[in-house]
Amino acid sequence: MISLRAGFNADSDRVWLALGLNQKIGKKTSIDLGYAHVFFDKAKINRPTNENPALQIVRGSFNTSVHILSVQLNHQF
Repeated sequence: MISLRAGFNADSDRVWLALGLNQKIGKKTSIDLGYAHVFFDKAKINRPTNENPALQIVRGSFNTSVHILSVQLNHQF
């Protein structure tokens, strides 16, 4: 079966796990910290690279995960 999935962004179902905290560091200032990890299901690709599928076909699978770390400084004026 031919897949229209592109190799540069092999998308799949995913699960996000995230947590964060806020710490007050002054009367009008606080800092936010956050972390998220995204688990992707295994994605397979079977895609021709040309209009003629007999020339080249990209076949494979992707195991992807993402770590996201964020820091934010808040100040009230």
